[in-house]
Amino acid sequence: MFDNWFEQMYHEVENPYMWLLIFVISLRGVYSNIMKKEIGFAAAFAFVAVVSGFFAGVGLGVIPYSLLEALFH
Repeated sequence: MFDNWFEQMYHEVENPYMWLLIFVISLRGVYSNIMKKEIGFAAAFAFVAVVSGFFAGVGLGVIPYSLLEALFH
């Protein structure tokens, strides 16, 4: 079921700088919502930050290929 999930998902948006921008904006969302004590929204932005940071790291070549194989194979 998830054999080619990463390749299909990442193929949709291949620009790593877009993912980096989403990562930075989501970090701002986490900080802003923690300061307002809205933990639910902060958790949602934290999830987006993790996913976008992962995709940006893969696109920029920061994450080693062995980690990708361990996660998705």
